[in-house]
Amino acid sequence: MRVSPGTLLLGVVAVMFGLLGAYIVQKNMQKPQPVAEVNAPNTYVVPRASMDLQAGREITMGDIIIHKLTADQIRQEGLPTSFMTRTSDIIGRTLRVDVPRGASFDTPLFYPEGTGPSIIERLDPGMRAVTIKVEADEAVEGFATPGSWVDVLYRSEADEDEQLPEMTVSLLEGVRIMAVNSTTTEMRTINGKRQAMEETSVTLEVTPDQAVALRVVNGRGTMALALRHPDDINPNGQLAGMTMDELLNRPVNKDRIEVFRGRAISQVEFRERFRSNFDPQKLANKDVNKQAKAEKPADADSVK
Repeated sequence: MRVSPGTLLLGVVAVMFGLLGAYIVQKNMQKPQPVAEVNAPNTYVVPRASMDLQAGREITMGDIIIHKLTADQIRQEGLPTSFMTRTSDIIGRTLRVDVPRGASFDTPLFYPEGTGPSIIERLDPGMRAVTIKVEADEAVEGFATPGSWVDVLYRSEADEDEQLPEMTVSLLEGVRIMAVNSTTTEMRTINGKRQAMEETSVTLEVTPDQAVALRVVNGRGTMALALRHPDDINPNGQLAGMTMDELLNRPVNKDRIEVFRGRAISQVEFRERFRSNFDPQKLANKDVNKQAKAEKPADADSVK
């Protein structure tokens, strides 16, 4: 039987398609079956302290580092199960206690939102908080802020009864500002004239003895602040007081008397009046003695 070329070609094409179909079937049979995936553990966003943070610090973004941890990892690192997860709830808040590096954040670690530590909480043990008034332009023009270290300069008013000249002294040195309060306007008598003065209330952290000194000079003159470097603190240092005569190196007149004895005349010149450094305790003792004398009851024997 004779086969035509067309039939032969058709047979070859049919065989090729058959082989291609067999190849496809074989490949599909050899395709690996998908393996069932194991459920991955859940992870949690844990904001943690990037460094040791001290109480009273206001948290910024640089104080926080973000970790993603599983429940097992949280237990292994000893972190509490309750923690804040959103940085927006942490940034801007003020710490109530110290937070070590790597610790998580939680609500009890912070003061209530919008508040911070009170003055009492910021006082060092054994210290006192005393509020004084200084002239508005003597408060270092707004540069004296809470946490700044200052000297308190006191200018006494001349008091002839107490034999106190007008003098400026460094009353306190190296004291810390706790708060700067409101500014008020008061009328005061200066050189015999009534003048309006703006005064700023400043709360200072002082020792008990310094608190007494501030109370003694209250109302007897004016006070000003002088900023100083926080590393330049010498609590035992105190500069001597200075009058205008001493500052300008002006001579002080000496007292002189003439003594007539018969026809003889002699002159006696007294030494220059001694000016001592301002002693608040000495002034306080004088006030106590004056008050004690004024309140001393009359002697019963002298009353008839």
